[in-house]
Amino acid sequence: MKTMAVNIVIGAALAAGFKGVTTKAGDLVKSVGVQAMAQQQRLNRIGTFRTLKKQSVTAEKGWNTAQASVGKLAQEMKTVPSPTKAMTKAFAAAKREAASAKRVFKQSQQSLQTLRTTMR
Repeated sequence: MKTMAVNIVIGAALAAGFKGVTTKAGDLVKSVGVQAMAQQQRLNRIGTFRTLKKQSVTAEKGWNTAQASVGKLAQEMKTVPSPTKAMTKAFAAAKREAASAKRVFKQSQQSLQTLRTTMR
């Protein structure tokens, strides 16, 4: 009878220890899963940042080109005493294009800043 009592006590102790170990192992697996998901989200944000940065550089180049066009047309208009209707129309179109390019650039900069803030 003493042997059986000792076996029951040892069995109970082992069962409690085994349950604690499996619970801790389960918690560790969940923790690893959560950390892996967080790491994937960080990697996704980095990829998005790279894409937005390239788009921002392209938008800035487009804006600079449009501004140069406006400047060139303005210089041409100053050289003639009376600009033609076509010159005036081209100048107005170039200004609209430059304003649009500026908006695109500013929006891309804002998107980048928002993403920078979330990455910190």
